[in-house]
Amino acid sequence: MSALEAAIQNKQMVLLGDPGSGKTTFINHLALCLAAHRLEPQSDWLARLSIWPDTEADLIPVLVTLRDFAQWSRTCDTTAEPCHLWNFIVNRLEAQNLKSVAAPLERVLEEGRVIVLLDGLDEIPDKARSAFVREAIRAFAKRYPETRLIVTCRVLSYQHEGYKLNEFPYLELAAFDEDMISRFIKAWYTELVHLGTLKTDQAETLKRGLEDSMRRPDIRELASNPLLITVMALVNTHKGRLPDARAKLYEEAVDILLWRWDQNKAIGGEKSLPRLSELLWEAGRTDADLRRVLWHLAFLAQETGGAKKGDSRADIQEWHLQKALAELHPTKSLDWSQLMIDAIKLRSGLLLEREPGVYSFPHRTFQEYLAASHLSIQTDFAKKAAGLAGEGALWRDVILLAAGRLFYVNGELEKSIVLLSELSPKELKDEDVSWYKAWLAGDIILEIGVNRVEQMEMGVELRDRIRGRLVQILSLGRLAARERVSAGDTLAKLGDPRFRTDAWYLPDEPLLGFVEIPNEVFLPAYYIARYPVTMAQYEMFVEDGGYSQDRYWKEAEKAEVWRSGKIKETRETDFRERPHNYGVPFNLPNHPIVGVTWYEALAYCRWLTEQLQNWTATPKLIAKRIQEEQWEIRLPTEAEWEKAARGPQGRIYPWGDQADPNLANSYDAGIGSTSAVGCFPCDGRPYGCMDLAGNISEWCLNSPSGDESRVLRGGAFNENLRTAYRNRLNPVSRGYNFGFRVVLAPLWFRYGNTVGLRKAVFGRGVFKR
Repeated sequence: MSALEAAIQNKQMVLLGDPGSGKTTFINHLALCLAAHRLEPQSDWLARLSIWPDTEADLIPVLVTLRDFAQWSRTCDTTAEPCHLWNFIVNRLEAQNLKSVAAPLERVLEEGRVIVLLDGLDEIPDKARSAFVREAIRAFAKRYPETRLIVTCRVLSYQHEGYKLNEFPYLELAAFDEDMISRFIKAWYTELVHLGTLKTDQAETLKRGLEDSMRRPDIRELASNPLLITVMALVNTHKGRLPDARAKLYEEAVDILLWRWDQNKAIGGEKSLPRLSELLWEAGRTDADLRRVLWHLAFLAQETGGAKKGDSRADIQEWHLQKALAELHPTKSLDWSQLMIDAIKLRSGLLLEREPGVYSFPHRTFQEYLAASHLSIQTDFAKKAAGLAGEGALWRDVILLAAGRLFYVNGELEKSIVLLSELSPKELKDEDVSWYKAWLAGDIILEIGVNRVEQMEMGVELRDRIRGRLVQILSLGRLAARERVSAGDTLAKLGDPRFRTDAWYLPDEPLLGFVEIPNEVFLPAYYIARYPVTMAQYEMFVEDGGYSQDRYWKEAEKAEVWRSGKIKETRETDFRERPHNYGVPFNLPNHPIVGVTWYEALAYCRWLTEQLQNWTATPKLIAKRIQEEQWEIRLPTEAEWEKAARGPQGRIYPWGDQADPNLANSYDAGIGSTSAVGCFPCDGRPYGCMDLAGNISEWCLNSPSGDESRVLRGGAFNENLRTAYRNRLNPVSRGYNFGFRVVLAPLWFRYGNTVGLRKAVFGRGVFKR
């Protein structure tokens, strides 16, 4: 759904998103449209909120920046109450000489005709203060249950209990898809032509160049973030090209916001104030000196978000800015520094006056990049960064950007290699901070580039050590669920050592990941794959020409759908596009393959049977079963799938009879997409099979009642988790939430005695529905 639909359907909610995903932009847009409609009812402002209900067109928006509330509330030593948030709102009204507004606003608040927009819950890293703010929000929402309320927060921060408002539904802003990216680029250059900044032919050339850049996988992944594609468009417009790394992208954006803005203003004829460059020249300084001042201010703004200085604001006070700039002048002139501030206010897009005497950067991510620039020049960079990493999510992006900047801007690699060693020492303590640092280390390698780290002998050793730690995070179930899933994605990009590169990316286990399910009267012993088939495994089938070998497609050829060309005409080319259409989280190599039909799953099984039959290194047991005993790789029957999921105890869930959202990639876990296989371990799962609840639903071999449909078992990341959950679809159906796993089983039991099995086990009262 759209963010607007979510806001309409949920009276009180938390809106989550990654940095730059559009959380603040959305609530500002909502506030602007509603406020403008109240001021100008005959205008078209409400039409911009096309589906907003007419019955709530008169809502009054109240926008609260939570870091300001946190700072104001430091004098409140009592338990959080509804009055605290209200008193802060009154305080802000009084500061703007609007005290008379308080009484009528309170009246409409009681009537439920206000929408309160609370921005930046994650910008209060002081744990004690964030807990107070959270409880104040909770109390306020309970006191005014009819009032609409939206709280924004970064995704990773919200995984920690100190931020969570468990009684509020939470929804996450999706990344831009291909269509959104194209619409954005078109709209950007259309607007520049409309403003007269570019001529039509110039805009068209730049638009084509930016669209061509989107074919680069690294750029495409960054472009899914609204802020980053804005930065890309900005840099592309001014420089006619994009750099090859995130750090360089921000470096060039900072250059444009600081200096190109200044030049553009001067070109416009405004000469009442000297330009920044003129003022710096007058003081015997250069742009490098100004940058260092801004880097330091950004670092302090980031740092004072903690509890060290008793100030939770990520802002820069004018007196502090004036004092810092005065240090650049030979006589420490405050008059000169005030001229610099005035020039920055009017001619720079990098430092904005948020309110009189208070400055901030255009987005928190710019603050993080500038803070990263300061961090990167410290002589004790590795120790300093490793220490900051222990403070949690606040410094994560700063450290990543610092490592990227060291290489891509400064050409330094050694400092980052030393940092990797600091984050992943040989001796590891089994505690959250150590696992968090290992995950961060993996992302630093990705930020720099795996190939560059591998250039150094120490880098190869660290890469292997860090990959091993990431595997442990998954296998031991360390970190919060969302963080663990992200660590699994990092592992996918580094190369997941759980899978053999010389054996079609099957698990690196003695039986290639096949797990024996013991013999019973109505169900012969068989082997089922520990994990669903992954993207990497299925890609091997595609690369080997699996789509062009008719012997793998016998069932499809017999079906009317095959003769109509619905599958055959879109075999390989369609497969290659599908995961990308679903989005980046769906196309990582250690994620389950999704978007395949039942016929494609069957063809993969035929192909894998051939490979294992002919491979000289096939484990002896598997080779004997296939070559001598007429066993095959195929889809599981319903009975086989159910036995593996329920175990001998006939469990309701693979881990037991009680639901637990922390044990599976489920709707309640809030992942919202597939995850690396094996991300949710549990020692109590029957036979050690993973992902039989959550992640994806899985095709089974048989039809439910002899018709053309085929069964899907197991709830996906957005469905029911019970082992009894089943669905049935046409075998040509495709979906972003279902794939398959395979079994090694006797050929003769292909369509096994499902009825007999069910009669036996249900008759004994073993299985619970």
